[in-house]
Amino acid sequence: MQRETKKHYKLFQAMSTKSTAPAKTKWKITKEMKEQFSEEFIVDTLLPFNQVDNQKYYMVDYFRKKVIVDSSSSPVLCGYPKELLDEEGFDFFKRILPPTEMDWLKNVIQEFYPVFFATPVESRKSLVLSYELTFITVKHEELVLHHKIVPFQLCDNGNLWLSLCSVSEKFC
Repeated sequence: MQRETKKHYKLFQAMSTKSTAPAKTKWKITKEMKEQFSEEFIVDTLLPFNQVDNQKYYMVDYFRKKVIVDSSSSPVLCGYPKELLDEEGFDFFKRILPPTEMDWLKNVIQEFYPVFFATPVESRKSLVLSYELTFITVKHEELVLHHKIVPFQLCDNGNLWLSLCSVSEKFC
């Protein structure tokens, strides 16, 4: 099945005319913050959400460069075992995204960050990025997932630390 070459994404941002300078790239995460948002805490937080509706949730930890899911049933795993995601981290997406989708996603992310850093720190958690991607499953089948991503936790200096992501299958 050939997909449209022109893809769309939506970025909803806080209504504000304020602007701030881009945050420094250094991570400012305290020991207490690391303990408060441990991987175990994140998994325990996601579990009830994943049991109540047809959307599935996962977290992206940009500091640890990890994608955190609560079980192997997450659609973002595309049928692969959770342990493979844990082992490969962000590189796992090279396995499940066709090169054209990976390139498109990189472009979206590059366009997102200037908006993120231009948004006042106190409003950054109100940003929402929404898009659809075609994944390739372990059975070599296409799976179109709708994603929504919101900043969940910021570092002390306003950089993005954790994002909450929801995925749902696109039904035609």
